[in-house]
Amino acid sequence: MRPPSPAVVRMRCGGSAVRAQNSMAEVKLVNVKKIYPFVSGEEKKSKKKKKGEEPAEEKKVNLQITDKGVVAVQEFNLDIADKEFIVLVGPSGCGKSTTLRMVAGLEEISEGELYIDGKLMNDVAPKDRDIAMVFQNYALYPHMTVYDNMAFSLKLKKTPKAEIDRKVREAAEILDITQYLNRKPKALSGGQRQRVAIGRAIVRNPKVFLMDEPLSNLDAKLRVTMRTEIRRIQQKLGITAIYVTHDQSEAMSISDEIIIMKKGVVAQMGSPKDIYYHPTDEFVADFIGEANFIKGTVKGMQGNDCVVTVEGREVTVETDTPRDAGAEGEIVLRPEAIRIAPEGLLPCTVELSCFMGSYQNYHVRLEDGTLVKITDSCPLNKRVFEVGERAAISFDKDCAHLL
Repeated sequence: MRPPSPAVVRMRCGGSAVRAQNSMAEVKLVNVKKIYPFVSGEEKKSKKKKKGEEPAEEKKVNLQITDKGVVAVQEFNLDIADKEFIVLVGPSGCGKSTTLRMVAGLEEISEGELYIDGKLMNDVAPKDRDIAMVFQNYALYPHMTVYDNMAFSLKLKKTPKAEIDRKVREAAEILDITQYLNRKPKALSGGQRQRVAIGRAIVRNPKVFLMDEPLSNLDAKLRVTMRTEIRRIQQKLGITAIYVTHDQSEAMSISDEIIIMKKGVVAQMGSPKDIYYHPTDEFVADFIGEANFIKGTVKGMQGNDCVVTVEGREVTVETDTPRDAGAEGEIVLRPEAIRIAPEGLLPCTVELSCFMGSYQNYHVRLEDGTLVKITDSCPLNKRVFEVGERAAISFDKDCAHLL
């Protein structure tokens, strides 16, 4: 079933000469599929195993095997609005980079259709798609200066020298790398090199910006800085962007819409807030952020909310769909949404109590054996529970979601 089109987020961008008045940069993928056919003899070899040997199941965790070959992406449908920042996220082998490469034209689409601004792109060469791609390894020419790296694609198009100089310097000013234009890549830090790679894409004035894990080679602190910079640049220039990452925090912090992929299909799409608080299944809840799962039995509906019995006690939670009495379900609770006190909704025993500076980290065990993780913020003026103490947890219904 085709997922609904993501909400359109309109950016009020400041004017910039770098960003010419391109036509609307909308991207649409319709029933897109990528199948890697078996090479000669591979199918037979994959089925053959020694006597008494079990097949290697781990190779099929994120891939579907069919008679046609290995399905890396299946029935992928997506509408990306103009100026929207979309992030594809998921575990290794889920098909996110393959999807991005199909948009770029670096991978052939096995089935389905790709449109950019309403034009079918399946058979259009990558250089003619009016897209720019930023890779995780920067892909800079080591023998060229920063200026020449950024100007290279414009020189290939025989762009007038004055226009090249204007575009390069404007992009350098936006990225704060003007002082490095005469340096070579080896004289730059990782963050500076990534800015140059982004600048090389900006000067081309593309309709669509594609980024394949561009920050994975940077240290943790620099990644936080650079993802903020990328978001600022995208908003300033008003470029439609598709970004691939395996980092959930990165996906949450920079996107208008997140597409979570699993085994080549879309597991869920929506705004970061919607996905975080209203996951569709356990995989999504566990993949985006940290989550607790508490089993319960539905007692009945109370308006749009659901009354669930947990350890003989009734709790009220949110649900996306009505549930029948007696149905089993799991309540999803984020660690920061749970309160711990001497008395509360569900009794527990403290198994871990760890001071983390801005918060106290607890692991508690409910009476039915369920382990619950708690992030208790601002612990300075609060009672701290020690290991072995009896306590109880509570939570608000709008922070609890029933799967």
